[in-house]
Amino acid sequence: MISIIHDDLMGVEVFPNPEYDYLNIRMNTPKPLQLQLIDLSGNVVLLQEINDSASLDIRHLPRGICLGELSNGWNRLVIKIIKD
Repeated sequence: MISIIHDDLMGVEVFPNPEYDYLNIRMNTPKPLQLQLIDLSGNVVLLQEINDSASLDIRHLPRGICLGELSNGWNRLVIKIIKD
């Protein structure tokens, strides 16, 4: 599921999905992005600024579905992330 896509967020890749221990983010934008992982209760379980590609350790998160929201301040990309 992807909600809103803008040209400056088109080059963002989030993988693998479903994922197990690490969530990788690859981006082709010169501007830093803010990443929020939000569980289905609406709680922010991870908040991090991404300046370049990143590999995030999410082993501490429970299995299930969460939403990943990447934002550059005025545009956002929301992706459903499945943690196995």
